[in-house]
Amino acid sequence: MPIIKTDFKRKTGLRDHRLFIIAAEGSDTEKLYFEAIKNKFRITRVQIEVLKRTDFGINETNSSPIDVLKTLDEFKKRYHLKSDDQLWLVIDRDRQNIKDKQLSEIAQQIVQKKYFLALSNPCFELWLLLHFENPRDWDENKQDEYFENKKEGAKRLLERLLSAHLEGYDKAAYDTEKLMAQIDAAITHAEYLPIKENERWHSTLGTKVGELVAQLIPQSTITNSLNIS
Repeated sequence: MPIIKTDFKRKTGLRDHRLFIIAAEGSDTEKLYFEAIKNKFRITRVQIEVLKRTDFGINETNSSPIDVLKTLDEFKKRYHLKSDDQLWLVIDRDRQNIKDKQLSEIAQQIVQKKYFLALSNPCFELWLLLHFENPRDWDENKQDEYFENKKEGAKRLLERLLSAHLEGYDKAAYDTEKLMAQIDAAITHAEYLPIKENERWHSTLGTKVGELVAQLIPQSTITNSLNIS
């Protein structure tokens, strides 16, 4: 039986505002972050929605980029979208579980379907770390260490570094307020890790999450909100 599209519930009184639909690899980390943005900043004419895979018949433990991409596909099947609404795939560059060819195919699908890709290499924690650290201060050895992101004990390097900045870090529970206070710096810092020419994602250390965040909260909104705080 074909799916009949319906109108997505938009904020009352803002029929012309844009939807930013986010499907993320992690079940908690990214959702906590983007929910914090919604709660912290007074964003007009923008509505952020972070999708749950289970709402679209996909097991939450199925977190491969393909499954996350399917979540966006299922959302698009169900709801009418406006021309300026955006659907974002937020994933990590997991070199053990996804090959270059697979990632290339996903990137091609993103372009064909007119979605957007925010890939972090090696992981979303790099984006969080950029709230506190400036990559211009990282020498080549440090960049290599961050890129390798080796695991020691229960946590990988970037998680341990975040724990020092946030007085503890867990993927399912961390201090988003401290991150929100540094979000402007994070957007700038991410730009210091430029993507190589003719590439659709970072093959080296880097993240494109800043491009998404910069669209969600314009510079004037960040400045005004932080001054109010």
